[in-house]
Amino acid sequence: MSDRLSRLHLSQLAYLCAALLGFFKHRGFSVSVDIDGEVCRYDDTLFVAVMNEPYEGSGFKFCPQASLYDGQIDSCIAQGIKKTELVHLIPRAMKGHHTSSRGVHMARGRVYRITMNVPVWVQTDGEVAYKSNDISISLLPQAVQFLGL
Repeated sequence: MSDRLSRLHLSQLAYLCAALLGFFKHRGFSVSVDIDGEVCRYDDTLFVAVMNEPYEGSGFKFCPQASLYDGQIDSCIAQGIKKTELVHLIPRAMKGHHTSSRGVHMARGRVYRITMNVPVWVQTDGEVAYKSNDISISLLPQAVQFLGL
């Protein structure tokens, strides 16, 4: 179904359908998140998004404060959220109004190490890449340079 919606240029609706289907089948996992040496642990985690731009998935604003230019990586961790709460939380996340909701944890830093009790699917730049239970993320300043002609 999501393929058909994408072909009709309704990709945000396609992403929403795929996300809802995934969330309702999902089992929570435990995660330890080390951000610049400060460690937090979360149980019954729904997802962890680590981003350097505000938007993901055709317009979902999971990290509304994220910027390519601030030298920081932003994260959004959803933990302990009941499946019935998703009906109200997902529309808020589309607009970036979810950040103060119960079970949503926002953070910012330069170096992340994320470890989970079970391997989970890792999505990089919109592509499901692999399963892992140990992920490291850091910024490489000026790693990509664009030249204007």
